[in-house]
Amino acid sequence: MCNPPGRGHAGRVLAIGAGMDGAGADRSLKRSVVANLSHVEVTPSVVTTDVVAFAVDVNRSAIGAGGGDADDRAGGKADTKTNAEARPGLRTGNSQCGGQSERGKRRGNGLRFGHDALHPFEPEAAGRPLHKWVARLRKKVQSDRMMRISAFLLAFAVALAPAQGQHLDKVRFGTNWVAEAEHGGFYQALADGTYRKYGLDVTIVPGGPNVNNRILLPVGKLDFFMSANSLQSFDAVEHNIPTVAVAASFQKDPQVLIAHPDVQSFDDLKTRTLFVSKEGMASYFQWLKADYRFDESKVKPYTFNAQPFLADKNSAMQGYVTSEPFAVEKQGGFTPKVFLLADHGFNSYSTLIETRLDLVEKKPNLVQRFVDASAIGWYHYIYGDNRPGNTLIKKQNAEMTDELLAYSITKMKQYGIVDSGDTFTSGIGAMTDAHMKSFFDKMVRAGVLKAGLDYKRAYTLQFVNKGVGVDLRSR
Repeated sequence: MCNPPGRGHAGRVLAIGAGMDGAGADRSLKRSVVANLSHVEVTPSVVTTDVVAFAVDVNRSAIGAGGGDADDRAGGKADTKTNAEARPGLRTGNSQCGGQSERGKRRGNGLRFGHDALHPFEPEAAGRPLHKWVARLRKKVQSDRMMRISAFLLAFAVALAPAQGQHLDKVRFGTNWVAEAEHGGFYQALADGTYRKYGLDVTIVPGGPNVNNRILLPVGKLDFFMSANSLQSFDAVEHNIPTVAVAASFQKDPQVLIAHPDVQSFDDLKTRTLFVSKEGMASYFQWLKADYRFDESKVKPYTFNAQPFLADKNSAMQGYVTSEPFAVEKQGGFTPKVFLLADHGFNSYSTLIETRLDLVEKKPNLVQRFVDASAIGWYHYIYGDNRPGNTLIKKQNAEMTDELLAYSITKMKQYGIVDSGDTFTSGIGAMTDAHMKSFFDKMVRAGVLKAGLDYKRAYTLQFVNKGVGVDLRSR
């Protein structure tokens, strides 16, 4: 609803009075019109604007009796210009309030007198003595004044309610690494106001090489945490840590093996030297051994540096599909072969949202709002204008570049990291019992987990699979 400034309406009426010269109106009578109108104490600005519009239409009727349409008269055009100058923010033509300059059209601000009030006289009566229609004008304005003010105040209160009365719940969300595109949906939801729309005042606490945010969750220093994969959720159950996964932002783990261009198939990797981290050896490599007969003797430690791989053409190294291949292209000058482990059976969820069990039990509405708003943030980041999220990421991580951000987003979309499979119908963040059981069984077979673990305690489907945001997906 347009709400022009409320002050200065007397200047508007004076300008209207000046237009009466074209109809031969007496100057003293014009002053009487101004006095009669200004005597009515209508203070809310939107109402005042309509009172002036009322006088404008009556004035046009009187001028019309003297000959011609008011909009076609030089005086009428001059008045329109004067009015616009007197009230900054008011435009002629299709105005900010939705009104139109054509004669007889109603104003579009939603609070108006109605057609009878704007045109209280029949055309044949337009030539009546001015003091009679002024008296009638005063009577109409006074009778409608309280009703109009009440309507205005109600609308004004409703309009201000979200801004002035909304309570924002403070939330601290810890990530597992420095700010990057792989966290983009969360930064987007913060930057574009989605979290605030859901009543949340979110602080993102970045992780890093010397930061362990995960231990801050169970002790109450964080409300939510971004876990790397489903194994961490299973590990919490095994150690009786009172946390639970409430959403899976990534349907596919971004973990890849990167090889030189001559490698033709996934099986060819078994003949190469593999640079794998300690964490990788304890998780996905055990699955590679069990399901693909990879040989541990061929493994060398991965130090998060691409140079050993670049120097040895008979090697392959671990990485994230959204990052390390980009570094190899820049440093090595070639496009490497990339094998996403998720596409070969390592079907762990990734970038899960974890929270404490007590928060799920005592504040389920807060958990739901954070999950939903984060999903919306991911849709905006992947398919919409992600500049707000990227700007915030670069502010948090000075080493991040626009080129890497663009590359990462492209790869997340290309490989279906965020949006694929169940999310097409259930929405980003989706999880299923069948998916969890499938991955758990593989980890048991690989010797990573014990068969008797009550893995279902690691997650809840209470807050996902509701289709939140699916209509935002790019078509």
